[in-house]
Amino acid sequence: MKQILYLLSAFLFLVACDKRGEKVIHIHQYNDNYFEQQLAYLDELIDDDDENSHAYFLKAKLYRDHDEYSKALVEVQKAIKLEPNFPNYYFLQGQIFYKQKSWKKALYVISKAEKLGMKQIELYELLAKIHTELQHITDAEQYINRISQLDPDNYLSL
Repeated sequence: MKQILYLLSAFLFLVACDKRGEKVIHIHQYNDNYFEQQLAYLDELIDDDDENSHAYFLKAKLYRDHDEYSKALVEVQKAIKLEPNFPNYYFLQGQIFYKQKSWKKALYVISKAEKLGMKQIELYELLAKIHTELQHITDAEQYINRISQLDPDNYLSL
């Protein structure tokens, strides 16, 4: 039975290579029943290659999705240390700070993701929400306007 569970959890993972040829994985779906197996798998990847920033990133996402924000921050910081110019790592860190209601920290790292070239609607939505929480209404409106320019049909969902 344990082997069957392990095999099933293995199907949740896809091993791929990024542009530099590093071993990375993509988690297809987070499943509470397989949290420990997913965590163990990521730990194995990290044990095999402790400079695999993407594995730390995925581990941080796994912790975030299970509301373990302190652990998620530790893991995403490891990813950032290894690859400081990858905007998605800062975006994840900002999402975690937002969940913790650390608005200024969230704003700082999300802004860094934007400066590093991230231009996704989700980034602008989060920036608008953060500015709203900080009562920076003019700034929030600017990000809402960016969303409306990128996706005029769906920007009202904020």
